[in-house]
Amino acid sequence: MNVPSVEYLLLVLCAACGFGAVSGLLVVPVGTAGLLLSSILKYLVFWHRAKEVDRLGAVKSSMALSVLNAFVTVAAAYGLGLVLRILFASV
Repeated sequence: MNVPSVEYLLLVLCAACGFGAVSGLLVVPVGTAGLLLSSILKYLVFWHRAKEVDRLGAVKSSMALSVLNAFVTVAAAYGLGLVLRILFASV
């Protein structure tokens, strides 16, 4: 049985919140934090290896881009929910 990933379910939940008119000021930061919790754990392995070879800058920049990616992804999912709500309201 295929179980959807936590990241996918979180994005579907953010889109559903946009469709249900939940405030974006609440959904986007909480959704971003949820995506970050799932992705930051993956960087811990690289952090220790990069510290040994003195390449922490590369890992820090990857983590910063991951934060930006999570924010944009959650905002886009929320925006999709808003667009769907407008389309269904006009029908």
